[in-house]
Amino acid sequence: MKLIARLFVLLFCLGLSGLIHAQSEQFMVKIKPGVLLPMGDFSKIAGTAFGADADFLVFLNKTMALSAGVGYYSFADKGDNPLKGVYKAMPVSLSADFYLKKDKKLRPFFGVGMVYISFSQEVQGEYASFTDRTGKVGFLLKGGFHYALNNIWGIQALARYYSILDYSQLNFSLGVSYRF
Repeated sequence: MKLIARLFVLLFCLGLSGLIHAQSEQFMVKIKPGVLLPMGDFSKIAGTAFGADADFLVFLNKTMALSAGVGYYSFADKGDNPLKGVYKAMPVSLSADFYLKKDKKLRPFFGVGMVYISFSQEVQGEYASFTDRTGKVGFLLKGGFHYALNNIWGIQALARYYSILDYSQLNFSLGVSYRF
C-alpha cells in the first residue's frame, strides 16, 4: 500500500511540474460519455454501466502527456439476480499517455497508469438489504485515437482496462477535447 501511495505522489508531482513549466496549448480537457463493461463474477449480477468521464492533460512535449481523470458510472441490474441492487463506480486515475504521429490530425495513443475505484452497492433482497462502499487501487491500460478538428477542438475515441486484484472493467468512451 505504501508503494501505491508513493506512486500516486510521484505522478502528482510530475503533473504539478508539468503545470508549472507548460507553455501555451499544452493543456487539454476531455469530456466523454461512455459505457463500462463489468468482467468476472461481477458481470453475473450487473450489466453494462452508463456514465461519463473527464480527463485533464498536461503535455510535457508533443508526444507525452500526464493525465488525471475522474468518472461516474451506474450499472444496470441483471433481471435474473435475486438481490435487486444499484451499483455505482467512480474511477479516479493518473496516467502517462504517449501520442504517436506528431503533427498529424489523427493521432493514435496509448497510456499506462494507476486507478482508484470507489465502488458502492445498495442491495434490496427479500430477506435482507445492505449498503456497501469500498475503494480499491489498481492499474489501468488505455489506448485510442484523437482527431484534431483544428488547433483547439478535437474528437477522441478511447478504450480503458481497469484491473484491481479480483475486479476488472473495460471502458469505452467517445467525446470532445478542448486544448488551451
